[in-house]
This record gives sequence, structure tokens and C-alpha cells, in this order.
Amino acid sequence: MSKDFLLDSDNGLKIVDYDFAFTTPEEYIKQKLKIVLSTFKGEWFLNTEVGMPFYQDMLGKNNSLSKIESLYIRAIKSIPEVVKILYIDLNEDKQTRTVTVKFAVTDTDNNVIEIVI
Repeated sequence: MSKDFLLDSDNGLKIVDYDFAFTTPEEYIKQKLKIVLSTFKGEWFLNTEVGMPFYQDMLGKNNSLSKIESLYIRAIKSIPEVVKILYIDLNEDKQTRTVTVKFAVTDTDNNVIEIVI
């Protein structure tokens, strides 16, 4: 069973009763997915290969949703605790030039974890 420091909504360390809070197993996987999917490739100086290729393959003109979806699927599958992707849904808002990603996975404990990014 893995655990990590629990992050708050601003990605800072969550403190409860003057002590660091830790994740539950389900929170651990959810938090790990959010971190992996929001890190820019090249951002982490200790390993510049970690992260999503936002600048390299996702941002800009002429990028298809199917290509972006395949990049998210690959990143989600890279998490060892994820057993199965139940669904993934990308919604593009051309007016605001944003993409919302909603997906659900099953973890090694058979928990269903839903995330919206």
C-alpha cells in the first residue's frame, strides 16, 4: 500500500492538526494521476522526460483530439496502480481554446477512480 503527502487544492502540502496529512490508497492514485497529467514534459530538472508533451505535441494549431487522447491514455497507463481505463472523454471548447479531460480508471484494489482535468 503506497501513500504520499496529501496535497490541497492549490497543490500545497495539506496540514491537519499541525501535522502533514497523508493520502489514503485511493487518494494516492488519484493524486498521482493528477500530478502526472499536469506536469509539463521537461519541467522536472531531475528527469526531463517526465510529464505530458504539452509544448511538443499538444498545444498549437492542427492538433487532433484523437492524438491528444492517445497521449493521455499512454500517460494514464504508465501508472502501475491503474489496471484498466473504463472511459476517457475529451471535450473541446473552441471559444476558450481549452480541452477538458474526464476519465475513470480501476485500480489494483478494484476501486473506480474518476477524474476531471
